[in-house]
Amino acid sequence: MKPAHPNSAMLTPAPQAGPRAAHDRAGAAATVAYRSKGVAAVLALLLGGVGVQNWYLRRRYAWIVTLFALVCAGLASREPVWFDTPAFFLFGVLVAAGMLEAAILALMSGERFDRRYNPQWPVRASVRLPHVLIALASVLLGAVVSMSLIAMVVMHVYERMGWLDGLVY
Repeated sequence: MKPAHPNSAMLTPAPQAGPRAAHDRAGAAATVAYRSKGVAAVLALLLGGVGVQNWYLRRRYAWIVTLFALVCAGLASREPVWFDTPAFFLFGVLVAAGMLEAAILALMSGERFDRRYNPQWPVRASVRLPHVLIALASVLLGAVVSMSLIAMVVMHVYERMGWLDGLVY
């Protein structure tokens, strides 16, 4: 008679409670969709200001970012010069943060992304040319948005200090 392997308990599958338990596990695995790194990065690039990528990645507190963005947009829209309000500035910060996250998601290693967002799936994502192009676009657009926000703050400071009195801009 062949001796049992010392770790035979680890090698044998766990006993099942019946065919219903196997069906429930198969149904649960089939309902969890694979989350793509490229799709998450594009969502962060295009709609990161309202946090759509957080909903796609099923982050727990995604609603906070979305609610904050909608409140900022609502407050800014109530003003006659909506693009010159603190609420619009805060919304711009969210947009810049979304573009930064797009670059981070696009350049994240496939193994790390899948370990964090697809733990039940085998690793299949990797950094490829489309991911690099998404990261480049997000860095370029993020730089433009960030510089615009900095210019907005500088203009407000200069106006409040009276340095622009008499100047037409």
